[in-house]
Amino acid sequence: MEETRFIFSIIIIIIIILIIIIVFISLLNSIIYKVPLVWTFLSDFNVMKKWLKKYNLKWKYLVDLWSWTWKVLRFFEREFNMKTTGYEIDLWNILIAKFFNKIFWLKAKIVKKSYFDTNLSKYDYIYIYLYPELIEKIQEKIWYDCKEWTIIFSNAFKLKKYKPIEILKDEKWNDEIYIYKIGSSN
Repeated sequence: MEETRFIFSIIIIIIIILIIIIVFISLLNSIIYKVPLVWTFLSDFNVMKKWLKKYNLKWKYLVDLWSWTWKVLRFFEREFNMKTTGYEIDLWNILIAKFFNKIFWLKAKIVKKSYFDTNLSKYDYIYIYLYPELIEKIQEKIWYDCKEWTIIFSNAFKLKKYKPIEILKDEKWNDEIYIYKIGSSN
């Protein structure tokens, strides 16, 4: 019995060390690529869910342009039965996301590629949680690539060149989610 506890303790320690290494590497990549390493919180999901249900939109494809936590993909796939794709360049995050896809029987597609190098025209929804410097670089690409009615959810940061059609805010949370629609009077 004591030998089993010892082995179990060693396994737990190894798992904790691996998690620490993965988080450290992800933090390092976050600094290198200047992408926020932050979570999308439940309150963010709740306000987006309420908005989508209010307008009863039935489009099918969503892309997360930096899917570090893969939670956005899971949320939209489960809640709205969307086909989801996440772009990620950090191998550790891709492996973790694929692991969680298997555990939760998800179909989210995780692509190891920069979103700058992809065509965004097939997506109905785009989710971004990027620093303003990166948003400034990507916003023109989004407007150029996407269909006229594509919806963009930008968590916490505005697209400087365009006017949001709506700003979502949870009364318990300080962040705002800016909603843009390609083709609206910008």
